[in-house]
Amino acid sequence: MAWKTTLIIDGTTYEVEVSGDTVTVDGRPFAVAVKGREITVNGTNYTVEFAGDQVLVNGIPHAFRKAEAAKSPAAGPAPKTAQPTAAPSVEDANAVRAIMPGKVLRVLVKPGDAVADGDVVLILEAMKMENELRAHKAGKVKAVHARPGQDVEMGQVLVEIE
Repeated sequence: MAWKTTLIIDGTTYEVEVSGDTVTVDGRPFAVAVKGREITVNGTNYTVEFAGDQVLVNGIPHAFRKAEAAKSPAAGPAPKTAQPTAAPSVEDANAVRAIMPGKVLRVLVKPGDAVADGDVVLILEAMKMENELRAHKAGKVKAVHARPGQDVEMGQVLVEIE
């Protein structure tokens, strides 16, 4: 059974659709498996706990809430929380982004390297845990925007694949 919702995490709004083992976030599909508090997303494991208005991902707290349902037309338009997205942009489809704030431990690719879908391109440390960031498509590494020891923010582009 499929369902849709809007989630707000750390002030950023995400349109989420869940259908079977696939979760689509703002038009980008992710393979997801859930076993208790352990969640595997595209082959990377996370421990997730909900605590009131926060979600702890591998021990890192994030403000979390479900967006309010739209009001009826008689009550006026619902507040706009995000621009609608029909599909990921080319930029998003080519970017490997930081999944959480952390420190780059190892960069495993360089510009010009060929990568397959699912290849590990970078290791990111967060809360003393190593997270493998993987290519989400086959192609050639266009650019690397990270270096070992660099602190990065969630969502920052680390590697571009063309």
